[in-house]
Amino acid sequence: MPSRCIAAFCSNTREDGVSLFRFPKEPELLSKWVREVRRTRELWKPSPTSVLCSEHFELHCFDFVPVLKESLGYSVQHKRVLLPTAVPTVFPSGRLYKMVFIRLLAPIKNFNKYYIYYLIKLFSV
Repeated sequence: MPSRCIAAFCSNTREDGVSLFRFPKEPELLSKWVREVRRTRELWKPSPTSVLCSEHFELHCFDFVPVLKESLGYSVQHKRVLLPTAVPTVFPSGRLYKMVFIRLLAPIKNFNKYYIYYLIKLFSV
């Protein structure tokens, strides 16, 4: 079974064309990552296999040397490399999620919770 992004309403895998990143081992950086994830998943705790996808990081969080090397014809193992101090900050707003859920989707039987994620993306643009 492939690893999936643990962010709320995101289930990206490598097959979706994103990079997956394990949570850092350094305690201070780990607590920052966990705090950001808990903006949308209140009581969540990381496991050794927890990963976040590249969609939850802003562009300035990545080292672009691998992309440059690839554009010059060099073989590159990892196209997206996180900077050592990178912190995920791109998550759907919890407030917007609750509004969409309560007003639009809660009354619908058999709705897919991932629809909320896509609706939030649509309204956030």
